[in-house]
Amino acid sequence: MKTFKQFQESAGVRSAVTASTTGGDPGFQARQQAGLNTKLSGVQKSITKVAGAVTKKVKDAARERLTSQGRMDRYKRETEKATQKTAARQGVAAARKERDDARDAERKSGSVAARLRRLRGKPEED
Repeated sequence: MKTFKQFQESAGVRSAVTASTTGGDPGFQARQQAGLNTKLSGVQKSITKVAGAVTKKVKDAARERLTSQGRMDRYKRETEKATQKTAARQGVAAARKERDDARDAERKSGSVAARLRRLRGKPEED
């Protein structure tokens, strides 16, 4: 039985083809390593870019929290939001009060529609 080395020697031309496809050629291995290094450096650059952007945003947020101007800006934004919510609640309350006043005026006036609703036992319309 032949060893692998004896088999390669007896194959002749085929051994050269086999050697180049299996990585026996040092030039082949160098090209593979160069391609891998190129891809790896591209990945490293993209990771560095993303990490730099995240770090900048974190630092900017921390700077805004620490500076007096940043605190004042945040206070103004929160105050404005609270004012808008209060105005909305007051607007709804004013509309309800106006509706209730109109109903009371109708009940007190003794209008025919109000009397009919009371006689039929229907609840007031919203």
